[in-house]
Amino acid sequence: MIYKIQYNIRFPADHTFNKPIQYLLVSGFYKSIKDKLCLNENKECKSCNHVKKCIYYFVSGENFNKYPGILIQKNYYEKKHFKANESTIIKFYLIGNTEIYKNLVIDYMLYLDYIGGIFIQKSKLANEKLNTKSNFSGKIIFKSPFKNVQEIHDMILYYNETYKTRINPNFIIKPLNTRKLIDETKYIINNHFFRISGHAGIYEVIDYPLSLIEIGVGKENIIGGGHAICVLE
Repeated sequence: MIYKIQYNIRFPADHTFNKPIQYLLVSGFYKSIKDKLCLNENKECKSCNHVKKCIYYFVSGENFNKYPGILIQKNYYEKKHFKANESTIIKFYLIGNTEIYKNLVIDYMLYLDYIGGIFIQKSKLANEKLNTKSNFSGKIIFKSPFKNVQEIHDMILYYNETYKTRINPNFIIKPLNTRKLIDETKYIINNHFFRISGHAGIYEVIDYPLSLIEIGVGKENIIGGGHAICVLE
């Protein structure tokens, strides 16, 4: 199961952000929970004796060395300019048993009044649950790149073992018309560097998990990697 928490964000004033607000939110979220939950004086996970019991280490996918369990939906291209009174929907995803830590998201958003130094207004929308047992066969279009098919299998294995999901690992995927894409933007979350790169385009799939269409795939899905749409024929 994947739990979705949604917010409507409204911008009272016209403004252009230097980075997508989805990135500003997810990086701010993980910085906030590490500051609050980390018991290590130097804030370094590598030298910490508490990682096996650390909530931050768990939900961040071992400090982003694996696959984070709390995401924000971000497209490959996101608008940065918002006119006065314009709004957008922000979607948090909590993978599997990370749902028990949903108050981390709720509390973070409750006290959030500024994004990138700009005042915002927000309202919480209805929560949803994604069915991780539903699969799709046909053509899909990856709008943002992912590294390789093996990484999708590795992510599913990690989700199933660590976050106790039941996502189907036995899918088939075949490239039909793809191209290599590299996003030169460097993203940083708690001193961990991300860059979206790999192949995007049209693929033929059999029994591909529908939930992955929405949340993306790979370690970079936290910043918009591996997002796809179904082609309905």
